[in-house]
Amino acid sequence: MPRHPGISRAGDRQPCPKGCAFSRSLHTHHDSLLTVDNDPHSLLELMELAVTWHELDYSGTQVIPPSQWLDFLDCHQWHDPDLAERIFSLATDIARHPTRHPQHETASSPSILRLAPAHVS
Repeated sequence: MPRHPGISRAGDRQPCPKGCAFSRSLHTHHDSLLTVDNDPHSLLELMELAVTWHELDYSGTQVIPPSQWLDFLDCHQWHDPDLAERIFSLATDIARHPTRHPQHETASSPSILRLAPAHVS
């Protein structure tokens, strides 16, 4: 079962290298975001948050909103800066553009990509 954004594992607390505004007020989500470039669980939580941002009400949770993810990226140091930039850029883009629903598809809409080649007998 995925963890809810804003709930941390024991011992995850890391000092913020640049003392950003989120390190105290939203420290649990802050600390989780600090590991997206080297922890697949944190990466998955960020992507789940991005995908569900427009579907669920996060107003009562202690999470950093997508509108501030790129600022968060810029004020921290990363194990892999290029990967972190790709992750936060993709997550921000996902959150800014809600998923299209099939009932809105038309004949002119692009078809679904086939991710695996068809097996030929």
